[in-house]
Amino acid sequence: MSYWKVLLIASALFGLYGAGMGAHMAGAGSLSLRPIHAHVLVLGWLSLFAWSVFLQSVSPETKMAVTHSRRKCNCRLILVNVWDVALL
Repeated sequence: MSYWKVLLIASALFGLYGAGMGAHMAGAGSLSLRPIHAHVLVLGWLSLFAWSVFLQSVSPETKMAVTHSRRKCNCRLILVNVWDVALL
């Protein structure tokens, strides 16, 4: 299984978990889990989904990745480094 598919499945799991947490907060009438709920959805679902779409678009099977393979590697390295710095 390719890496982007693993990220897509993980993002779906985070999305379901975040939606379940939001449903629980709505049913209970308590907003005590609001910060955790927001971080699960933004950092879990949205980030992993965005990375899976990016990795799928630059996978070696696509035409764009074959013609720009050298630039692809540099772009991935730069984006990963920027993401690591942003998380600090």
